[in-house]
Amino acid sequence: MTDNGKGALEVTELTYDGKTELPVFTNTYVKPVEPPKDDSGLMQTGDSTSTFVGVIAGLGALSVAVGLAARKRHGE
Repeated sequence: MTDNGKGALEVTELTYDGKTELPVFTNTYVKPVEPPKDDSGLMQTGDSTSTFVGVIAGLGALSVAVGLAARKRHGE
């Protein structure tokens, strides 16, 4: 590589492993093995914790709303 004096580098000679021939790359694709089919029913692939937390949060909000309504009704 040499500096062309214009702020860029230029390739003057290109070799690979001491040869002027460039390497040839061949891409090959190997299809992955498919997993065996399981017909035992629905697979559970997620976590049910997020549903549980949502239900608990909803019940908590409902409890607060009922408490505030009861407090307002009794004049406290």
